[in-house]
Amino acid sequence: MYADYVELYSVITDPNDRDVVLDRLHLIQNWSSSWQLDMSYKKCNIMYCGERFLPDMPSVTLNSDDSILTVVYSAKDLGVTIDSDLKFDCHITAIVARANQLDN
Repeated sequence: MYADYVELYSVITDPNDRDVVLDRLHLIQNWSSSWQLDMSYKKCNIMYCGERFLPDMPSVTLNSDDSILTVVYSAKDLGVTIDSDLKFDCHITAIVARANQLDN
């Protein structure tokens, strides 16, 4: 048994919202553990969009050995790569590079 794919989105407008996000992440972890659905923490990451609270964002750990989740600046969602500025430049560059390889 496994959970295939989970995403959590949240808008952070003040520092207290960070705690809400962390609480939700821990709820997902607890639910997963209760249902014996192991999470692959090595595949988990976090992406902050915008810079308003970025310097104050805490490290996020979810598993029992306290491994810190990797912060990424771009991620693929349903086959589309988006970056932390909510732009598609990485996606477009990858598509153009693949198209150019087909021409060779």
